Amino acid sequence: MTSKKKKLEKVTQPGAKFTRFRNMSIGSQISIFVIAIVVLLSIFAPLLAPYSPSQTFASWVAPSSEHIFGTDHVGRDIL
Repeated sequence: MTSKKKKLEKVTQPGAKFTRFRNMSIGSQISIFVIAIVVLLSIFAPLLAPYSPSQTFASWVAPSSEHIFGTDHVGRDIL
């Protein structure tokens, strides 16, 4: 007489992961949010500032579509 033991599988509800996030402390939620923002900004950084920091342009150029905030006295893009 041998008996086969069956392993029970853990059943989760559809919104269990969101509920776990919602039950975290507010400090943990804010930390996860800030880390997510930093990761997204680092991924899309070339789109936000397409110019090299060492690349120079004409100095004191007014804001335009090429240089959103203009350039400084050395000709670097402000953004």
